[in-house]
Amino acid sequence: MGIFGGWDAKFYYVLEAEAYGVTPSNPAFLGVENVENIEPFAEAGTIKVRGLGSRDVTRIAKGLKQVGVSVDYAVPATDIFSLMQTAITVFPHTCEVVYERPDNSLILRFLGCKMNRLEVSCSIEDVLKASAEFFGQKLVTDQPKIEGATYTDFLDVVAWHECK
Repeated sequence: MGIFGGWDAKFYYVLEAEAYGVTPSNPAFLGVENVENIEPFAEAGTIKVRGLGSRDVTRIAKGLKQVGVSVDYAVPATDIFSLMQTAITVFPHTCEVVYERPDNSLILRFLGCKMNRLEVSCSIEDVLKASAEFFGQKLVTDQPKIEGATYTDFLDVVAWHECK
């Protein structure tokens, strides 16, 4: 297996309406084809605890583990608000970062994701862009694609002169 780069990445998401942190059976994943930057992260969340008294004893304690993904993308023209409207929903999502090549693939599945931040920008002579950050409950790796799942990619982009 080689090193995967951003050019190999696709971003997919599906609503978890049944239960928190559980991907629905036969999910219909929606995808963003025009990903400019994608950064999955998993931080151990360790905390440095300092001692008291005449000796400065320190130790490392377990903290809150953080997993998530940040994605910058050109907003697709076919379904403009599909991903953006999830910023106001109370339901979590399953997000997948799929690195695909003809010879192999790698899937990072983030369960129980909630949108932390969403930023939309549009400038002259450019397309409508969005930057989203999700925090998840759990990260699952080395999993095959879900049996019975469908993956839909949204293509095309919204140009600046179409922003009204």
